[in-house]
Amino acid sequence: MPLLLLAVAIGLYFAWKKGWLPPLDWSTSLALTGVLLGLRMLETGRIVIGLALIAGSGYALFNRRRPRPGPATPPSHSQPRAEAKEMPSVVEARDILNIDAMADRETIIRAHRDMIARLHPDRGGSAILAAKVNAARDILLAQLPPSHVKTDISPH
Repeated sequence: MPLLLLAVAIGLYFAWKKGWLPPLDWSTSLALTGVLLGLRMLETGRIVIGLALIAGSGYALFNRRRPRPGPATPPSHSQPRAEAKEMPSVVEARDILNIDAMADRETIIRAHRDMIARLHPDRGGSAILAAKVNAARDILLAQLPPSHVKTDISPH
């Protein structure tokens, strides 16, 4: 039995090091104690109690690591806008898009496109950061002089 307990302890240690177990806190310690107590019950012939303790402790250890998927909620477009109400200044907008003061319309749009490709919520980014990048683009495009604004009027 001591060899079995040692093997279980080593297995639990490697599971913890691999990240399969949550960080060691009081509930994790309690669940690990339940596993060891369940093994002791199995050793003394109390098979049902031992299996119940091991199963319950294993469930507590491994199931809480993965959050349960909740009901699908549509993305809230009001939250990023609420966070982005504090509009960045022109200097902050340039810093967000990583462009200089002499950037033209095409440079602003290209920098926005590159940044939003990395930060978009559909690609694992943050909706708040994407809203700030969009706000930075809007501010910089709005402050361009009329000569930099692209118009669709073409002479025939």
